[in-house]
Amino acid sequence: CTKLKDGSVVSIEDQIESADRLELPAVQFDLRNRTEEEIESSIEALVEFCKTHPEVAISIHGDTPKINEKDLSIKDTEIIAGRIELLQKLTGEIYTVHPPRINSKMLSELPAETQNAIITNYCSVFAEAIKKAVERENVIKISFENMPVKGEEGSWGQTPEEILTLIRKTEEILSALGIEKEIARGCVGITLDINHAL
Repeated sequence: CTKLKDGSVVSIEDQIESADRLELPAVQFDLRNRTEEEIESSIEALVEFCKTHPEVAISIHGDTPKINEKDLSIKDTEIIAGRIELLQKLTGEIYTVHPPRINSKMLSELPAETQNAIITNYCSVFAEAIKKAVERENVIKISFENMPVKGEEGSWGQTPEEILTLIRKTEEILSALGIEKEIARGCVGITLDINHAL
């Protein structure tokens, strides 16, 4: 858990300390709402944790991608790529991310071509990261997490069907990029956040 009752966010160092103390078999480090400086200053501690705990499966939770309203591209793709690079540096396995931030009703009212462009642009960011990792023989998994209702009433990406749309589109793009179907299927999945679903 990274949010405190007073609304503040737990430091990455505190996340590392908790992970060390709890002796868990798997840990997800939450890098959302962090400055680049904060992440940069914590990399050494993250790497050290991974070196001293090689048996722990590591994943990273990234920020929810935002859509550029002018050209429907995904904002901050360089930051996303940097987080995925960090995951690989930590020999981590899974990068968890929410669907693009857009209101469900608004998306449904857009022309089908525009809807497809938004979803394709979003999935392409992750397909390209997977392709690079596969080429380096360092397979990673992208895991799409269902959106919460609270705080983002009506956000697209709450239903299994919507998450499945992202998985199928990413697999389709990976296939077009020359990645074998079986490898693609093993690189894309779902994080089911039960609290968000409730």
